[in-house]
Order: sequence, then C-alpha cells, then structure tokens
Amino acid sequence: MIKFIPTEKEESSMLMFQDVNENQFFVNLDGSLCQKLDEETYCTIADCDGDPFCTYDTAYGDDEIQRIIEHIGKIEF
Repeated sequence: MIKFIPTEKEESSMLMFQDVNENQFFVNLDGSLCQKLDEETYCTIADCDGDPFCTYDTAYGDDEIQRIIEHIGKIEF
C-alpha cells in the first residue's frame, strides 16, 4: 500500500502546467495522475480510471491542468 503524506493543502482553481513545481503531482485535463519532471516534461503514472499507466510527455507552460495535488513530502511503500 502506498500512503501519500501531504505538507500543503490542495489547489482548487484551474491552473497551468507552469504552476506545478518539479516533482509535484498534478491531474491533467484528461484526468490522469501525472508528475512534473522539469519545465516541459512530465510522466503519467495513472490513467483517469486510476489504473497504473506510465508514459512520458511534453507540455507548454500555458497548458491547462485540472488541479495540483497537495505537496507530497514523503511516500511510504
């Protein structure tokens, strides 16, 4: 089991890819769980149904996303 331990509250308004910090989790417009790698790269780790899924993709800073997941300070597994 994986347990996410947040350090900040979750954002709620429409945001852009540039608002996501490196290594932070976010939900893209397709509803997939993603993690930002750098200024223009992210990986998808789960699809919109919550099924594990891995792919790398690029994004522009002004690409819209659904939400930013609260800052994850640690993952226990």
